[in-house]
Amino acid sequence: KGVENAGADMICVLASTYVEPYNVPANWAPLYEMKEHVSIPVLGNGGLLSLEEGRNKCQNLDGFLIGQATFGNPWVFSQVNSQMSFGDKLPTIKNHAQFLIESKGEVVGTREIRKHLLSYVKHFTGAKAFRSDLAHVDSMEKINHVLDDIHMAVTQTS
Repeated sequence: KGVENAGADMICVLASTYVEPYNVPANWAPLYEMKEHVSIPVLGNGGLLSLEEGRNKCQNLDGFLIGQATFGNPWVFSQVNSQMSFGDKLPTIKNHAQFLIESKGEVVGTREIRKHLLSYVKHFTGAKAFRSDLAHVDSMEKINHVLDDIHMAVTQTS
């Protein structure tokens, strides 16, 4: 209530705790109770893996945020996510890498995209063999090469 009285237009709350952020499920009950005492919009976040799960958790809240589940999976916001092949996802992955490199420079951009690249491929058969290569890319050319190799490997095992 103090935040609302101080002029906040909205409150976004993480339903996980600092002490055990990923070891236990997010506890949304305090968010639902808080919403009963404020008139501004309240958004919840924590432990959501899909749009459907967010809609189910929303209850009396005004909305929800999906955070960690987006790493390597920006399609979490799409209903067609589970039907997409690696080949379908590849243009978005390459565009993400290109954007980071263009906006932050090759050194910083390639360093930052590495963690995302590892997340993009962690659910594919045989991807483990490519992780070291992805963790050490230092140019868009190398990124394209490794991603194309992964695509070929995934296509051959499908």
